[in-house]
Amino acid sequence: MDLTDFPLLEELDLSGTSVTGDFRDIIRAREHDFPALEKLVLPWCRIERVSDVPGVRIASAALRNFEHLTISSHGHGHKYSDGEDPDEEEAARTANYITHDINSISNFTNLRSLEIEIDAPLNGRYPVLFNFPLLHTLRINDCDLAERVLCCRNLKFDLDVLAGLPSLKEFVVYWDENVTGDLRSLRVLKDTLEKVQISRTNVRGNFMDLADFPHLKELDLRGTNVTGDIRDIKCHDFPALERLNLTESVHGGQRYEVQSIAEVPSFMHAIHLLLQRNPSMFSLVHTHR
Repeated sequence: MDLTDFPLLEELDLSGTSVTGDFRDIIRAREHDFPALEKLVLPWCRIERVSDVPGVRIASAALRNFEHLTISSHGHGHKYSDGEDPDEEEAARTANYITHDINSISNFTNLRSLEIEIDAPLNGRYPVLFNFPLLHTLRINDCDLAERVLCCRNLKFDLDVLAGLPSLKEFVVYWDENVTGDLRSLRVLKDTLEKVQISRTNVRGNFMDLADFPHLKELDLRGTNVTGDIRDIKCHDFPALERLNLTESVHGGQRYEVQSIAEVPSFMHAIHLLLQRNPSMFSLVHTHR
């Protein structure tokens, strides 16, 4: 590490370069390395000090004070170690790639935000990604339509693993058919969740299972197997909701085809009641910050 002894270096951004490494390289940093560093961006990860914690450094024990981690690609010919139940075809295709250990991220014990970018070379199930008791934000494949072909689609998990993130407020996952489970699994996060965006996945369940979440402001379930009926929403349901996008398998959801003219008045009444709460209730949910 040729820059480790720069005493005033606060931000190091090497994205877009051919620099390689491993989470263990950071963890093994010596106490006097990078004495002033607050933000590190490598081709394969980004680490930031979010809050103002005096004396925080990236070296050794101070790792626990870093709160934001982004996992992305190492570049062509590199991958993270295969997880449990990997896609065998993908594992064979990348068998000769340089492999990097991802389990070392468990050392980031103070994580508040974890982002897995669209090009992260993950394959299989990784329990280590879902064991951060202080995590507030989890974003996976937070990409627009133009980028969907590049999305990390070999990451597998069931919604019940979110029980390992008891402080989670914001959960976003897009374009991964290997994301499964029932919405009811989110009930363990009833008192914390504020934003749920699950789109183009194999998640199932009834959206009304989230109706009593007191802090839920944004719910986007487009492209899922979720069911339900918008007419079931009563005045006391979804008390904090500001944005709602439901999939077509929900009666009254986006692109739902009305089965008979007789249904129209009841659907319009239900929609009217929601719009009375918030005129922009059905505006397109924006996934990007």
